[in-house]
Amino acid sequence: MERDMNMHAAGREHLPVSPLSLHIEHPQFGTVAYIVLDTGLWRRAVGGIRMLPDVTADQVADLARAMTYKFAFLNMPFTGAKGGIVASPSWFPEHKAEVLEYIGKSTGHLIRHGLYTPGPDLGVGLRDCWTIFRGAGFATPDRDPDTWS
Repeated sequence: MERDMNMHAAGREHLPVSPLSLHIEHPQFGTVAYIVLDTGLWRRAVGGIRMLPDVTADQVADLARAMTYKFAFLNMPFTGAKGGIVASPSWFPEHKAEVLEYIGKSTGHLIRHGLYTPGPDLGVGLRDCWTIFRGAGFATPDRDPDTWS
């Protein structure tokens, strides 16, 4: 079976449902994150969250689309998602945990209902994801992931 894996922005019209885009603004720090769930083709959207000082909403949307194509290629029943945290020098790193919890609180309704599952990506590790999940209202493991075998 041949698949069209052309992942440029012009290919977006081929998928029937528009992406869900969230622009998260922290009351103290302003814009801190963009979250994009690519399409509504599947119930669950999955993708990593990256933290960079110059990440843009367009980059995050393109990466979410790439995740959708990846899942389609692997025949997995997920739609792509991606998050981008703007790691502003005004808050990073001293307020990193506070910002991550705020992102979790802001996306908690999607995470708790199984519509969005964030994961690690550039600059965001497993502990950071746990902080996001705590902000979304989940209990997280007490064990240090570095001690897991």
